Amino acid sequence: IDGGANFGETTDEFLLKYNNPTIHCFEANKNLADDLVSRFKERKSVHVIAKALGNQNTKVNFNISKNLPSSSFLERTKLHKEYHGDVTETKEVISVDMVTLDSVFQKQEVIDLLKLDVEGYEMEVLKGAKNILPNVKIIMTEVWFAGGYTDAPYFSDMDLFLRENNFMLLNIYNPYTHKDMQLTAGDAVFLNKKFFGDRKHFG
Repeated sequence: IDGGANFGETTDEFLLKYNNPTIHCFEANKNLADDLVSRFKERKSVHVIAKALGNQNTKVNFNISKNLPSSSFLERTKLHKEYHGDVTETKEVISVDMVTLDSVFQKQEVIDLLKLDVEGYEMEVLKGAKNILPNVKIIMTEVWFAGGYTDAPYFSDMDLFLRENNFMLLNIYNPYTHKDMQLTAGDAVFLNKKFFGDRKHFG
């Protein structure tokens, strides 16, 4: 599952590294979703869903940023504005369909990898996936160490939530450190103990 598919970079990686994977790309920005449909039209195993992921099935307002990957349901914090200026400023607000992962996938389905890059809304997506989480093997998610978006959870919140759901942290990569030395965000990989056991089995 590529949650927040954007330009499709992660889907490209999945296609490169896995043998004929079935990929579900969720993208709230319809223009980007249409581009993904065009890009992957020859790939019958790539399914593009022009909807946002969240904690309920509804319609919501979505902030389209000047920098498209920074688009979010959440408002930028003062710190975010200070660091990025008007580059990530909202240029348009659109109404989009939001769905939960639980409403799209069956509880018993095994999901090899769930990637989330939804600009501070990752926890809400996970809350809408409580039924399927036991059968998700790996979660790759953006995490926040300093306030990027209003009400976005910090890494510690995500770590606690996933530990309570039988996941363990494997590693943090792609850390973004601002020039004033403030660590703001990164990506984290969590493993489901149901499939990978405990840390002592690694090596």
